[in-house]
Amino acid sequence: MISINCKSVTQQRHSKIQTDFGVDQTTKVVNAMQAAFGSTLLSDVTLNPFEIRVEEIRKKFANYKAILKPEDTFVMYSHSHGLNAGLGINWGETGQNLIFNWDEYAKAIVDLPARNVVIFNMSCHSGYLTEALNKISAEWKSRRVVNKRNLIVLTAVSKEQLSSPTNMRTGINDIGNPFTYAVRSALGGSADGAVNGVKDGKTSMDELVNYVLKTAKEKSTGQSAKPQFAGEYSPADQFLP
Repeated sequence: MISINCKSVTQQRHSKIQTDFGVDQTTKVVNAMQAAFGSTLLSDVTLNPFEIRVEEIRKKFANYKAILKPEDTFVMYSHSHGLNAGLGINWGETGQNLIFNWDEYAKAIVDLPARNVVIFNMSCHSGYLTEALNKISAEWKSRRVVNKRNLIVLTAVSKEQLSSPTNMRTGINDIGNPFTYAVRSALGGSADGAVNGVKDGKTSMDELVNYVLKTAKEKSTGQSAKPQFAGEYSPADQFLP
C-alpha cells in the first residue's frame, strides 16, 4: 500500500485521509484472502506506505521468482497511487515521488513461475499495467503453452482514468473503493455463478474475471469506471475450491 507524502498542511491532511483509507481497504482484502485460503495462505503484507521503496519492490519480486514453484498460486493486491509512468512510490522523509515503471512491473509479473498468477491493481491510471503486459504478450503466452499457467491481471480503471473514491469521505454506499469491494467480495465467494448463474460453491477463473470487471464498473460513480484485464487462463480452472 503506497502513499505520496505532501508538503502543505492541507495536502498532508488529505494524504493522511488517503493513507488511512488505503490501509483500511487493504486490510479488508487481506482478511478476505485469509478467510478464503485459510492455512494454505503464506502472506506478505506491508501497510505502512513509508516502508515502501522501489528497490524493496524489486527485491520482493526477485524473491517471489526464486521461491515460487510451478504448482503454486500467487495472488497480489496493490492499493497505491498511479501515475502515467508507473506506481508513485513515496520516500517519506524527502517527500520525493519516485516511480515503479509500468513496463518493469509487467515484466516482474510475467517472470513469476507460479501455476496461477492473479494480480489485483488498485490505482489511478492502472490500465497502463495491462497495456504494458499486452506489449509483451508473446512472453506470457509462451509460458501458457509450456505449463498451462493462468495469468490474470485486473486493474481498477483504464489508463486515462483516476480511481475514485480515494478516501472514506467519498465512499460509495459505504462499500469504499468499488474495485476493492469487487475483489474482496469475489474472495468471499460472491463470484460463484457469475458467468452462467449456476452456483456450485466454487469460483472458477472465468467467474473471478467476469465478476470483478462487472462489479467494479457497476459500483463506481455513474458506472464510469473501465476496469481492465490482461492475461490468459483456462475458464474452468478453479480460483477458489
